[in-house]
Amino acid sequence: MPRNLLPALFFFAMIFLSPVLMAQKLVGQAEHLKKFPQCFEVKAPQADEMARVRKLVDDPPCFRLCCYTNPKGYFLLAFFPDYFLEELRSCYFSQSSILGAMQMYNAEHVVPLRRLTSEMINSQDSPLMPDYLKHPFPMPSAHCRYESIGDLIHGNLIIYCTFHGAPQPGHSKNKSKPATKH
Repeated sequence: MPRNLLPALFFFAMIFLSPVLMAQKLVGQAEHLKKFPQCFEVKAPQADEMARVRKLVDDPPCFRLCCYTNPKGYFLLAFFPDYFLEELRSCYFSQSSILGAMQMYNAEHVVPLRRLTSEMINSQDSPLMPDYLKHPFPMPSAHCRYESIGDLIHGNLIIYCTFHGAPQPGHSKNKSKPATKH
């Protein structure tokens, strides 16, 4: 076979194999649709559910530091505040990692992932595992359980931890200060 025909054969093989590979990818995504249907469905959040999440984000359970109900948290904040805040930062970082993994998944797949559940994060059959997140996903504390409300496609998705809440928008360390006149 002449050497100048090899690139042409390669080109035609790619044209004919591309639909086969795309079909395999869609079959794999169909499996995820069966196992986690609530993560792909279009659903508007209910007002009472949204209010519950807003309250959780504004006042997360990890800050309810009663020495009887949360002795470990109370002890850590009282004597080791850096350790307590490190766990909180790790949880917030994990939430941003999950959001990034969801965005990468949507960039590469036909049917978009709209929300997540804790079962999806903990399952090895998750659409995010192992391509976008490692399994098992490292939880900053034993209390962490990640959920979401809203829709990623519409840009109103809030990922939160049922114990640590979610980072408040606009409360970052690198927030720019308004210019003052001297």
